[in-house]
Amino acid sequence: MAETVGTCPLTRGRRILVAVDGSEYAEHAINQAISLGRICKSEIFVLSVAEIDAEYLADAPALYERLQKEAGKTAESAKAQVEQAGLSCMALTMTNMYPARAILDVARNREIDLIVMGHRGRSRLKQLILGSVAQHVVAQAPCPVMIVPV
Repeated sequence: MAETVGTCPLTRGRRILVAVDGSEYAEHAINQAISLGRICKSEIFVLSVAEIDAEYLADAPALYERLQKEAGKTAESAKAQVEQAGLSCMALTMTNMYPARAILDVARNREIDLIVMGHRGRSRLKQLILGSVAQHVVAQAPCPVMIVPV
């Protein structure tokens, strides 16, 4: 039996998008993207979304700035991890009311070949009430989506 170690399991794996939010689930997604990126010789894009509710903007502009800075730090930290593994990486930060929409927009605009994300984010309660970001991305993604469990 021929060994297939080192063969990219993706038909097109040049551009991988990893959605990160600082959670343990995102950490596992980063590690999976690094593993695939090494095999497929991919460029990795890490995206952190500052989830902003329009109501917060009027009432708490300082919160808006804090969330943007937090998202930027999360993306830069993930980028450093990917680059330390020897892969090309671009950190992206977006502000959006709907993180799934931001992930989908980046996937389309950057011609992403694979989206990698954890099956949960930081807020479990919010997912129970509003629905899962991962479910929304899987349902509408323009490319394959890999959901990484913990």
